[in-house]
Amino acid sequence: MTTATEADFTRHAQNLASGFAAMSPAPARRFTNPNPRPAPEGDAVEAVTPESTDQRVLRESGIVGRHDLRWVGLADIESLTSGLATKKELARFAEIEAALSRLAEEIDASGKTPINISKIAATLSPGELPTAEAIAVAVAGDEGRMVRRKIIKESARRFFEEQATPIIRDICTRAAELLETAITERHKAEVSAFEKFAQVYGDEDGTPYQPSKGLLRLLARRRQLLDHELTFTSPPSLRVSLRGVLSF
Repeated sequence: MTTATEADFTRHAQNLASGFAAMSPAPARRFTNPNPRPAPEGDAVEAVTPESTDQRVLRESGIVGRHDLRWVGLADIESLTSGLATKKELARFAEIEAALSRLAEEIDASGKTPINISKIAATLSPGELPTAEAIAVAVAGDEGRMVRRKIIKESARRFFEEQATPIIRDICTRAAELLETAITERHKAEVSAFEKFAQVYGDEDGTPYQPSKGLLRLLARRRQLLDHELTFTSPPSLRVSLRGVLSF
């Protein structure tokens, strides 16, 4: 026989169990296939290959076809960029180039002053030990000359990177934007001329239009500008690096 106290304890235990069940419900059982079927090959996600600069230049110009612009000569676009830089910028370019030219002259001069050790030894009496002054002259003229040359070359390189490289990159970006318009106009003109020629003389074989070598050189130059490929010389020169792009 169940007493009232036992009934109270039973109801209390049931209430506790219900509360815990509400706080932490048991996860629903899900069916798991022990032998899943492999996904069909058509559902596989293909890796997306990033667009190269060559592909971008060809796409933006509207030219269809595969052309390796890295093996095409670069067009001289100085006639198109005559108004690209301001007078203040051109004056700054000239100042930087003048400083680089002075460093180049020092580098050249440091390689043309060899010291003849035999002539220094001839100033001494036979059997006499060389004086400190004679050794200093020899060191300053020979080893010192090489050290001076290395220091000047390193100074020129750092000056070029800090002062000239940002200018070259900026000019490349601006020239590439300007060249995009020139390429588009050139492409339209060539296609129009090609279509008129086909109408006049007929084209039974259906030969497709091919861009001219001049247009491909413009495309190659734009690719180089977008990639900021610098023409570095030793000694460095801002004028040489911008040759074919901007004249100042």
